Amino acid sequence: MFNISREVACPHCSVVNCWEINDPQPDDELTCTGCRRFISSHEDYIYGLVKQEVSRTMQRYAHCNVSRDLSLLKLALMGDVSPPVPEMLRY
Repeated sequence: MFNISREVACPHCSVVNCWEINDPQPDDELTCTGCRRFISSHEDYIYGLVKQEVSRTMQRYAHCNVSRDLSLLKLALMGDVSPPVPEMLRY
C-alpha cells in the first residue's frame, strides 16, 4: 500500500532520496543529495501518500457495473462458481 522504503525522487534532478532516520518527525525536511534543493517535509510526504491511496481506492470502486456484480453474486449464491462465457467467445 505505502512506499515503506520512503524513497522519493527529486522533482528537480530525479535523484532518489530517503529519510535517514527510522521515525522522522512531521517537520523533518528531505533535501536532495544531488542538487541540495528542498523536496518535502515528512508530514507533506505522508499526506501525499494517503491522498494517492484514497484516490486509487475510490477510482477502483467509482466505475462499478452493478448489473454485472449482481449477476455474479446470483451465480455465486446458486453454487455455480464459473462465470458465464460471452456468446462471442464460445466455440
